[in-house]
Amino acid sequence: MYIADFEVLSFFVLFFMAIYMRVKYLMETEQNRNFVRLVMVMTLADATDVLAAWAINYSWPQALALALNTAFFFFSVHLSYIFLYYCASYFYKAGTPKSVFLKISGFLNWIYIALLLVNIPTGILFRIADDASYTRGPLYPVILLLPAFYMVGTVIFILRHRASYTRFQRIMLLLFCLITLVNPVMQAMFYSGYLTNMYLATIMVFLVLLTMETPDDQELSATIEGLDRLKDELEQQVEEDTRTLRSTEQQLSNLTLQLSYAMTSAIDAKDRYTSGHSARVASYSRMLAGRLGMDDEKKEEIYIMGLLHDVGKIGVSNKIINKPGKLTDEEYAAMKQHPVIGYKILSKITLLPEISTGARWHHERPDGRGYPDGLTAGEIPYEAQIIAVADAYDAMTSYRSYRGVMPQEAVREQVEKGKGTQFNPEIADCMLQLIDEDTEYRMHELPHTEGTANETESV
Repeated sequence: MYIADFEVLSFFVLFFMAIYMRVKYLMETEQNRNFVRLVMVMTLADATDVLAAWAINYSWPQALALALNTAFFFFSVHLSYIFLYYCASYFYKAGTPKSVFLKISGFLNWIYIALLLVNIPTGILFRIADDASYTRGPLYPVILLLPAFYMVGTVIFILRHRASYTRFQRIMLLLFCLITLVNPVMQAMFYSGYLTNMYLATIMVFLVLLTMETPDDQELSATIEGLDRLKDELEQQVEEDTRTLRSTEQQLSNLTLQLSYAMTSAIDAKDRYTSGHSARVASYSRMLAGRLGMDDEKKEEIYIMGLLHDVGKIGVSNKIINKPGKLTDEEYAAMKQHPVIGYKILSKITLLPEISTGARWHHERPDGRGYPDGLTAGEIPYEAQIIAVADAYDAMTSYRSYRGVMPQEAVREQVEKGKGTQFNPEIADCMLQLIDEDTEYRMHELPHTEGTANETESV
């Protein structure tokens, strides 16, 4: 039995429902969009069902009857697919990657469209005879099973994500799934004796409408979605900025190292008797920093300080630096100004203010007898105290015109003797550890034969 009046009435109910949705819910959200799609697909399914039935009953041309039935079977199955997406929109926000099941459902929907197209010349789903009579094809069960697949998947999705729905929403949505599952089963069992129209499904769509949020809820949902998108955009921007910052920091680090090597070369070129001294002091300072438990970033910072600790010698006269023999008191006083000169040079580098620390205070002593400021133990920057030990060690383990490299035991004795007076005891102990581990005495300057040096290169 087929009652076309119910179908026609359903068409107008759905039509006005679609208008109502567009007027009431002006806020564009994922749920709103999918519900409008649901109503429109139901409307088209309803309209093509009525027209297809009339085409069969009134023997319309075969091609028209085939086209109308093809359209109806597409919209009736597509309805289940759209309903699945409508239910999923309660859980998935805009832009969120969809589940594998939703992707499979979309793939099956395209396969079904292909089958409908293949059906036109082959009749594998249904056939329309010359007299416009309708018969089922061998693959007709696909038309019934595919909506069932979508609905079963929807039921599982709703139950898995039940927290995303209110109690009333769960009841209405699951009831819609039940009706959609039962309808084709009843049609398959009773065929001509079953009331095959979309009216009952239309009533269910109206009930589902009652599960929609109010305009205020829609606005809140849209605000939350907007905040989620803004959060994602900010996270992406932060990641991009972080990558840029890291790249800039790496470039700055490389530039700093290159400049440090360039300035060290300038120092070595000025004082030909202590070539390589700054590089060795930097290396020993980094080794001590590691022994003292400092991280890689701090070790590299101290390494740069070590490279540049004698940069102030650039401002000292060549005659004084390269003078053979002992310096006069005036010359010695001029030489002792190199920490201050170095500090003034390096303090101009505002991006790296810490690198001037080693240059100014590497000749200070815990007992207050150092220079240029006569600081005592608690006042001397820790980094400068590290460089002071490394500097003194290299002075003792380097070649001089008046002596060779000091014996390792004599060097050890001097470091031990200087604990608490010339050196920070903790740092001196680390230097003693390095000396004891250097059983082959590799930590010293390689021999060279250049020139004659004065007796105060270590100042």
